[in-house]
This record gives sequence, structure tokens and C-alpha cells, in this order.
Amino acid sequence: MKSELSYLDTPCLLIDGDTVERNLQELAAIAADAGVALRPHIKTHKSPVLALRQIELGAHGVTVAKIGEADVMADAGIRDIRIAYPIVGPEKLARLARLMERADVSISLDSVEVARGLSDLGQSLGKRIPVLLKINTGLSRVGVLPSEAVDFGQKIAALPGVDLVD
Repeated sequence: MKSELSYLDTPCLLIDGDTVERNLQELAAIAADAGVALRPHIKTHKSPVLALRQIELGAHGVTVAKIGEADVMADAGIRDIRIAYPIVGPEKLARLARLMERADVSISLDSVEVARGLSDLGQSLGKRIPVLLKINTGLSRVGVLPSEAVDFGQKIAALPGVDLVD
């Protein structure tokens, strides 16, 4: 007996739309009930369609890992984008400048050097780039230690082309 899906070449991705919708609605309700702003990271689905649906359900924007993902989300009309990893080097800063013409972008970072590059870009554009300081919450993957956060924050806040936001 042939399966109704036997025409599909493997491997392939199959999505149960009803389950996805139920999960999106459940997460949106949990965030709303908790009174928190949901900003999903798109690293799992990488889908503008799903990201737009999350925003329809109340998400305040999306988080992406890198500029290329941000470009895809901006192309889909998403305006509020946070980039979770530092932007370093002239080529990526130039790409960020182009992205900022189409979207409201904030950057997470844990380095004063990275903040300086963003500050220089912000000054050249005549605007302050919103940045967030990553805190190491114990997994030691990224972020400054809590004991160093105030010092790092003060150094970043003193830079003229960035705006340290919460």
C-alpha cells in the first residue's frame, strides 16, 4: 500500500499548520498573561510568514542572529528587528547601515570594542543606534559577568553614537 505522501522526496520538511498555529497562539497568550513583550528568535523557523504571524499575535518584533536573516525579515515588511550577535568590521557595518534604512534595528553586544564600531557608524549616520548589553546568566556562552555589567554599561553609555537601552 502506497502512502499518500510517497510522492515526496526525502528528506523534506512537513509542517502541521494546525499545530503551528496552536503553538503560536499559546506562546502569545503566555506572554500577554505575564505582561511581557514577546520578541521571538527566528533561528528555528527562519520564516517571514511565521514571524509575521507572531507579530499579528502580539510579538513586538523579532530577534535574528545575523544581518542576512535581518534582511530577509525586513524584506517581508518587519520593521522591529534585534540582531543578537555583534556586528564587527567595515563590510558588516556597511550592510547594517543599509538595513537601518528599511528597519528599526537594535544590537545585542558584550564588548566595548563592538560598541565603538557601532558608535562610529551611528555618528556617521547622524543617529544613535540602540544597543543592549548581554549579561552572562551562568551558561558562560556570551555576555559580561554581572559583577562587570555596571562598568561595561557606563563605558558603552558614554559613546556618542549608541543608545544603551533596556
